[in-house]
Amino acid sequence: MSGEDAGDRKKLRAGIMRCDLMQEICPMTDCMDSVHNYKGMATQFSEQGLELVAVTTCGGCPGKRAENIADTMVIHELDVFFLSTCLTREKMMKEFMEIDLKKVSVDEAKEMIKCVAPGVDEKSAHDAACAFCTGKIPPVCPQQTWKKVREDINKKYPDIKVIEGTHGHEL
Repeated sequence: MSGEDAGDRKKLRAGIMRCDLMQEICPMTDCMDSVHNYKGMATQFSEQGLELVAVTTCGGCPGKRAENIADTMVIHELDVFFLSTCLTREKMMKEFMEIDLKKVSVDEAKEMIKCVAPGVDEKSAHDAACAFCTGKIPPVCPQQTWKKVREDINKKYPDIKVIEGTHGHEL
């Protein structure tokens, strides 16, 4: 490394966009852990290092701020932009999406949530189950906002690497 210490290297600047609705029930513990400890989708950056400099939401359904997010994030001179697992979880949530949530008990939904979000506390799992079962929170981004954001960033800012997902669940 030609005299350069790993601690002296410039870390890549990273941002995360998460689901606006999920912020009511998720403290981003898995997302933050993944980025800070190079787990899940952040594993590929362990050599360069990451500095988390920005976190935003999608702006809520139906992607109210999607077109502005890329422009806002570029102000922070990002190298990497993570689209959180709660936005990009289509494959991960396939079975969950195929269930008529209004016919599922809160306890059954709570167990499904625990499988999808390991480590979630009982109250958060219960609150999420209630929200999913009543239709307050859809089990997948209904507007596919994250795809619009990914395309916008790729088109306007090709130097920013867009990563679909944060923690290591299969997407």
